Amino acid sequence: MPNFFAVKEGGWPVYALIASFILLAIGGISTVYFELFYQPPIIKTLLCSECGHVMDIPQEEFQAMVDEREAALGDPCGMGMDMQTPGGMPGMPPIMMRPWGSFGWPLICPECNAESLYTAIRCPECDNVFFRGAAQDARYMDRCPECNYSQAEALQQQRREEQRN
Repeated sequence: MPNFFAVKEGGWPVYALIASFILLAIGGISTVYFELFYQPPIIKTLLCSECGHVMDIPQEEFQAMVDEREAALGDPCGMGMDMQTPGGMPGMPPIMMRPWGSFGWPLICPECNAESLYTAIRCPECDNVFFRGAAQDARYMDRCPECNYSQAEALQQQRREEQRN
């Protein structure tokens, strides 16, 4: 009976070769899965209009803060809308009902405890944090007041160049 586990001179044992192939297959599958399905976490930038405190938090944590704030405020508009239930106002998608964002209700700042924490934009070029529209540019609300960069404008220019080619 042949011994498959015996090491031949200058060769690998069969079980070592099989294990190597299995590890390579797992590595290949993991790489493909990571490239196809991995989505980096969405990070929200918040800026306090009172003390200037900046927070970068995951989308889930931000959503929990918003839900907690909405639950504490109840019916903010006095219109009998249920802000917690998607479709609380007939015909409006849930995102339109959300009273938060740069122009919405403020969240409570953990630094100064003021109701002055809003979503903000972090410039990818100079890392400056600012509120939408801070540069007074009606075309691109995301224009940085420090370096004048607008990600929306850059994407539009990139798409125009791709369409020309």
